[in-house]
Amino acid sequence: SKVLRDFQKLYPCPSTGKTTGACPGWARDHVIPLSERGFDAIHNLQWLPNEVKSCKNDFCKDRYERNVYKYNK
Repeated sequence: SKVLRDFQKLYPCPSTGKTTGACPGWARDHVIPLSERGFDAIHNLQWLPNEVKSCKNDFCKDRYERNVYKYNK
């Protein structure tokens, strides 16, 4: 979609540094899922490593985000 392309133009692929095309090892992800009324907008997207994106439970993504953003309760 246009939003995904625009996101990559602003935030190049972490593995290649390219602003277009494939991004090996990484996936674009909605921070607040669309199913939870998140927006399909640049400000609601982030890059996630494939192993985190494909993890079967939310805990994997939460643990990764806490580590990246250094958030602890």
